[in-house]
Amino acid sequence: MKQYKQVLVLLRISAITTILIYLSLFLSSYNYSAKVADDFWKQLGISQQQGTEKIRNSFMSGYLDYWGIRNFKNLSTGNKSAVAKDLLVYTKTYLSSDAVKSAYIKEKESVRPIAPVFDNLTKEDIRKREIASMKKNIEETEAMMKKFPDMEKSARKAIVEFEKTIKDFSSPDNKIIDILYQSQLFENKAKEDRYKESLKSWEQNYPSDYRVKLKAYLEKYIATSGTVDFGAALAEKYGKKVFVNADYERKNAEWKMIFRAGKDVYAIAQPFTEEWLKELSGK
Repeated sequence: MKQYKQVLVLLRISAITTILIYLSLFLSSYNYSAKVADDFWKQLGISQQQGTEKIRNSFMSGYLDYWGIRNFKNLSTGNKSAVAKDLLVYTKTYLSSDAVKSAYIKEKESVRPIAPVFDNLTKEDIRKREIASMKKNIEETEAMMKKFPDMEKSARKAIVEFEKTIKDFSSPDNKIIDILYQSQLFENKAKEDRYKESLKSWEQNYPSDYRVKLKAYLEKYIATSGTVDFGAALAEKYGKKVFVNADYERKNAEWKMIFRAGKDVYAIAQPFTEEWLKELSGK
């Protein structure tokens, strides 16, 4: 149960290891079989189609999707290196498919920032709007006065104020109208700035070529995994294993998961990822 809770904590892990994080989660407790394409998914308690969807969802969203992998806590230790190679080949092949390209384009368009709608009222438009609002207030106050006669005195005072405001708004040089107009210009500018910022962020998160995003994930995996000390000592504390080195204990979840996957997985994943990057870079 304790191990299962630790898995749930990782539900929102950053996708810098979207591709290789599966190795860290699954391979540290998987009993290898020659029928990886079938038995691996059965061991996890999901179908290959579900596993494929999780790889795609993780790549698209930027967070690891492994919800529903009900058999995780029942897996046993096995040949991680062999499974690592098979999973990497499977993942690479799938993420290079037309299905992923199409899904990426669809996902990208679905989160495109919506262009703002600007208010383009002239000062006269604003004047008419405010005067109409005051007239409506007068009508509503008169109706209330008829319904509640005991409020007539205060209602009359309100009507007088509304009428005075209408007179003020009717003046060509009324300052309130000018303030409302300037406020509209300010709000339009703020909307435009927010939209431009959202568009910039969208373009950065969803480059035209999805392989740019994939390349960034792989580069960060290499940068992170290259700092992992697989010989780091662990100690039991409060019912769980922690690093003896306090600096290691402060490392992020990705670093720790790569450590748990083990050096044998790293020995397969690192050169595979480097070669994959060369291909993506056209080298």
